[in-house]
Amino acid sequence: MSVPEVQGSPMSDTTDLLPIPPPAMLKAVHRQMKELFVRYDALGLHESQTKRALFREIEEGLGDQLQIEEVLFYPAVESMKSSLAIDVVLKALRAHRQVKALLVEMRVLIGENESLDGKMDELQLCVLAHLREEEMEIFPHARALPPEILLDLGIAMGKLRERLRDKRGTLEGRATTPDPF
Repeated sequence: MSVPEVQGSPMSDTTDLLPIPPPAMLKAVHRQMKELFVRYDALGLHESQTKRALFREIEEGLGDQLQIEEVLFYPAVESMKSSLAIDVVLKALRAHRQVKALLVEMRVLIGENESLDGKMDELQLCVLAHLREEEMEIFPHARALPPEILLDLGIAMGKLRERLRDKRGTLEGRATTPDPF
């Protein structure tokens, strides 16, 4: 089994990085997501601008995370070919669809200048349940992968995360740069 390639180059050729093991990398992101939800919950009723900014941060973090899991992490877990591993990944993908649908609904609310609070509660419940399930049901399968696969997977996940951040930074830079024509 091999880890899907990122930008056409095999990850095992990368020797200059010491990757974080994939479950530890995802656990760190889970902590960040939880902290963002706590920050949102601490905001008052009249802090809608701050809530919108924090929503965008949550949306970006979740978007990156969902993509990394769907493109690299889950396929690696499914490669174990155990019916249990495949079942927990399918369950996680259903949760991803639910999170994505909630994010779309929340973007509409922002466009209509409506409060995000009700949907944020729903998103938070959905995401926190998914994180718990992922840590309890998927991480044990991932830890059972051969060490070389975990190494390649960690490198690939780190590189994809950086590419997603770089791409977002480029798009944000374009949005704020005046058109010379």
